Amino acid sequence: MLSIKGKKAIVTGGGMGIGRATARMLVAEGVDVAICDVNAAALKETVRELKGAGPGRVFAYQCDVTKREAVLTLVRKAVSDMGGVDILVNNAGIERHGRFCAVPLSEWEKVVDVNLLSIFYTTHAVLPRMYERNSGWIVNISSAAGIIGVADLAAYCATKWAVWGFTESIRLEVIADGKDIHVASVHPHFLKEGLFAGGHLNRLGELLLPRIKSPDIVARAIVGKAVKKRRNTVKIPATLHLGALMRGLVPDFIIMFLASKVFGIGKSMEDWVGRAAKKTG
Repeated sequence: MLSIKGKKAIVTGGGMGIGRATARMLVAEGVDVAICDVNAAALKETVRELKGAGPGRVFAYQCDVTKREAVLTLVRKAVSDMGGVDILVNNAGIERHGRFCAVPLSEWEKVVDVNLLSIFYTTHAVLPRMYERNSGWIVNISSAAGIIGVADLAAYCATKWAVWGFTESIRLEVIADGKDIHVASVHPHFLKEGLFAGGHLNRLGELLLPRIKSPDIVARAIVGKAVKKRRNTVKIPATLHLGALMRGLVPDFIIMFLASKVFGIGKSMEDWVGRAAKKTG
C-alpha cells in the first residue's frame, strides 16, 4: 500500500459528511488538505474538528464549485498555500427528489451544476498540473444510484451515472498519454444519516444492500482503496458489484421487476428526510 504522507489534497464538499471524514483521514495520513465548501459555518466547524487529527495541515476555502472562476481561484490559492495539489477528491454533491415532472427544472439544473459540472471545473483546473509532474490522484464520488436507477432521483442518478462515465474516459486518456495519474470513482450506497437520511429499501433490499452506517466507512474506502491501493472503481457495499454483473447477464425486464417489486427501489425515497433529520449530517 502506497504512503501518501506529505502529499497535498483538495476535497470539495469538505464541510460535512463524507468530505469531512475524508479530510480527517487524509490529515491523519500526513496529507495537507484544502477543504472547500459553500457553507462557511460547516467549514469553520470542520477546521476546529480537524485540528490535532494528524500531522497534515488544514486549509479552508469558502467556494461555490458551480462557479468556474471561483474554482480557478480556489485551485490557485490551494496551490499557493500548500505548494501543489497531488490529490483531488470531487465529493461536493446535492440531492433533489420527487417525480421528475413535479419538480421545477431549475432544481434539477442545480443538481447537474453541483454534481457534474463542478467536477469538470475542478478536473480541468488540476489535471494539467498533474500532467506536468506525471503524478496524481483524482477520485470522483459517484453513487450506488450511478449503477442502478432510483425512482424520484432522476437528475441525481443521471449525474452520478455521468460521473462514472466521465471518470472512465479521463482514466483512458491518462493511460493513452502514458501518465502515472490514477483516476478512480467511488460508489457508496445511501448513508443512514446525512443527505439520504430516511431513504431505504425494503427488508430484502436492506439485507442485500445495507445502508452505510457512517461517512467514515466511505472515507476509509476513498483513502485506503481508491488512493493508497489505486483501485479504479470502489463500490460500497461490495454487493453493488452484482448490479453491474446483472446488467450483462439478466434481461432488463427481470432487473426492473427485481428492483421495483422485490427490493423496493421504486419506493425507497418515500420516507426521505435528509439532513433535517440530524443537523450534524
